[in-house]
Amino acid sequence: MTTETGAGLPITEQENPRSQNLSSLSTAEIVALMNEEDAQVAGAVKLVLPDVTKAVEETVARLAKGGRLFYIGTGTSGRLGVLDASECPPTFGVSPELVQGVIAGGYDACYRAVEASEDNADAGAADLKQRGFSVRDVLVGIAASGRTPYTVGAVTYARSLGAFTVALTCVPDSPITKAAELSIVPVVGPEVPLVEGIADVFRQHGLTIFGPGAAGAALEGSKVFAKELMTKAGIPTAQHRTFRD
Repeated sequence: MTTETGAGLPITEQENPRSQNLSSLSTAEIVALMNEEDAQVAGAVKLVLPDVTKAVEETVARLAKGGRLFYIGTGTSGRLGVLDASECPPTFGVSPELVQGVIAGGYDACYRAVEASEDNADAGAADLKQRGFSVRDVLVGIAASGRTPYTVGAVTYARSLGAFTVALTCVPDSPITKAAELSIVPVVGPEVPLVEGIADVFRQHGLTIFGPGAAGAALEGSKVFAKELMTKAGIPTAQHRTFRD
């Protein structure tokens, strides 16, 4: 499996050979194919657990000394960071300032496409400055392709301050891995085009839908990860509730 084609296309944006004939598959076959591809994620993550461990331990050290954890990204990557950060106050009873999600275009981009600043390498740094990001903090830059200028620029800025920086991407040796101090790179390969798959199911039933492209991502165990950070850093949390989500 190569990470780029001859034209320099990241593996995350290459065509998945297993889904080339998606429109000819039945609904059951499409759903099964997506499930089979999803099953590869856990194996890819297992290979990078040593890097996850390093990220957790250094983040714990920073939080224990009064630092904060920031996620930053654009589009779907940014939304996932905001989602994870937003879980911490209601789940653990910590301040919303402790774990923050920064997304290109502001929080409006959480529910509609606001991708204007994703190609601006200076915009990510500016958004961090606005939040008072400092040397004590931790920044996790999320970019599936590893080359989004907004996110790479933010990571570059954060590292220049001496803050701890982590790149979360699916493409080895991408620009963000060179910008960050530590990289977590689960190589999961090309995705099954989610919207196309759903559209094909609808078309099989005589319906037509239109929608923007979408990227899928699975971030399991985020609450366990966050609890581990809070506990090791000695940060008190509220009584934990049991959720079914």
